[in-house]
Amino acid sequence: MNKKLRDKMKKVVIVWELGADLGHINRLLPLADALRKSDCEVIFILRDLSRAQKTIGRYGYDLLQAPLWLPMSRTAPNPPRSYPEILLHYGYQSAHGLLGVLRAWRKLFDYIQPDLMVFDYAPTAMLAARGFSCPKATIGNGFFLPPKETPMPSFDDSGKISRDRLLKSEGQVLNTINVCMRNMNLNPLESFHHLFNVDEQFLCTLPELDHYRGRCGEEYWGCFDNNSNGIVPNWPSNERKRVFVYLKNGYRNKTALLDALAKCGAYALIFSPDISNSLVNRYDSKNLIFSREPYCIEATMSTCDLAICHAGHGTMAVAFSHNVPVLLAPLHTEQLIMAKNIKRLGRGEIIGPQHTSDDIEKQIEQLLRKSGGGDRVQDSFGCDSTQHTTSTVDRVANRCLQLLKC
Repeated sequence: MNKKLRDKMKKVVIVWELGADLGHINRLLPLADALRKSDCEVIFILRDLSRAQKTIGRYGYDLLQAPLWLPMSRTAPNPPRSYPEILLHYGYQSAHGLLGVLRAWRKLFDYIQPDLMVFDYAPTAMLAARGFSCPKATIGNGFFLPPKETPMPSFDDSGKISRDRLLKSEGQVLNTINVCMRNMNLNPLESFHHLFNVDEQFLCTLPELDHYRGRCGEEYWGCFDNNSNGIVPNWPSNERKRVFVYLKNGYRNKTALLDALAKCGAYALIFSPDISNSLVNRYDSKNLIFSREPYCIEATMSTCDLAICHAGHGTMAVAFSHNVPVLLAPLHTEQLIMAKNIKRLGRGEIIGPQHTSDDIEKQIEQLLRKSGGGDRVQDSFGCDSTQHTTSTVDRVANRCLQLLKC
């Protein structure tokens, strides 16, 4: 690109700091494409570059490594029960450690000189961005953008987590933050939730899929994921039920699940990017087809009878819009909350670590009996997912362009 032309372009920095998997990238790529079409230069600062080249990098975007806190905490609450308790695992117990990460972020921002910053689950980057004059926005599902309350609500809806515990954890995090703020000659936060005070918040989910139920006074922008890429499923023409499976090799009960699939008689397409060759050789058959490359989630959900996955937001959004029943095997807190929401809505069931292959087979059979099969009829919660995604991308991109003109 001509250097003079590039110098005139508005720079948009898109940041992903915490969390795992491709859901973040899938959400950010269509936004970057829309902004680039409007003559913006988009630069990504990403937590995980290991697979970024195959997704974002191949489209010519500049990729930078996010400064991260690496040591594992032995004293932070495990499992964490609130957003501040998550941060206690990422350097917020120690002002000395956090300060080093904050300064690295600020050096990156000084180097890039962005005209707009967009943060996806990036609390430390957001903190480091305080004092920079450019507009800022947050983007993500409900888990990454908690309600602005003191204390922030607990992930545990059993009522067993006391308000005193939530206040204590939040106060510890806030104290660490403000020691760092004073050290960098920045204004301290009055409350922890002031961290999320930005020019725009893109809460990209539906009320039914929000990890925090009962949220008031905040705009839902709709589900925002890149669902059109991947392999188009090649289902057989026979009468077998069609099951789509997204399985991570780290899931401890995977052999029980695969045994159940082998016995249930359905035809299963299994996307498992890191599955071992030994498991593939053991279970691969005419009815269980394995792939290490992702399927087009939109085309798959519109034609399957059942989805089995770990309750990631992007997959759930498409399954929800197509009224596909789901069997869920959550791996961490975010997914467990989503799984409980889906079960509460009557849209699926949860596999627990105690479930045997016989238990899982019964769950699969029960959910398949509820499934109508074939093309999905949209219900009152859903919509045409492709149109909805496009609309959300355009609305978010247009708002970003408005912020650039501030």
